[in-house]
Parts: sequence; C-alpha cells; structure tokens
Amino acid sequence: MYSRYFKLLFLLLCSTAYTFTARAQANYTKIENYKVYYGVAKHFPQEWMVLRQFDNYGKNYVLLVNPQTLETKTDESSFYQITPMTMLQARAFFKNTPYQNALAKAEK
Repeated sequence: MYSRYFKLLFLLLCSTAYTFTARAQANYTKIENYKVYYGVAKHFPQEWMVLRQFDNYGKNYVLLVNPQTLETKTDESSFYQITPMTMLQARAFFKNTPYQNALAKAEK
C-alpha cells in the first residue's frame, strides 16, 4: 500500500520538477545578426560583461557574464546601459575579477 503511494508521489514530484525546468528556458527560434560583441552592461548596481549580441524577432539581445560570480544569462539589451569596447578594453576594465582570472588560467 505505502509502496504504491510513494511511487505515485515520486512520479508527481519528478513531473513537477521537469515542468518548472522546461518553463525557465527561452526559445530563440529566429536568431539573426549574431556577432561577437564586447562591452560593459550596467543595470544598477551590477556591471556585466557583454560577450555576444543577436536579434530575435526584432528584439536585440546580449549574452552576459557576471565577472564576479561567472553567472551567465541572455537578456534584452534595452534593459541595460551598454558601453561597447574592444576585447582588450573589456578585459582591462574587468581585470582582477574571477572571470578574468579564469580566462588567464585557461590561456596558459
């Protein structure tokens, strides 16, 4: 009796977890103008490093990395004040951050 109850409960929990995970993903089905793009994106109080830029259904998006936590995300560029930079300028701007330290180790 309890075995059947626990199996049903387990299946319910697994299906719920899968549903929440699936909803968290964005679908970019019409990516255009994808390019390497470096810069600083400011959204108070956080500064993000911009790595890529693309359009999807008429909206502009950027791929961002938090140089302190290494968290990445894709977001609409209109949410940020973006300053374009070269790769060298961006790396100098974020020098001595965990992100730049990880890049330096990977390049050795």
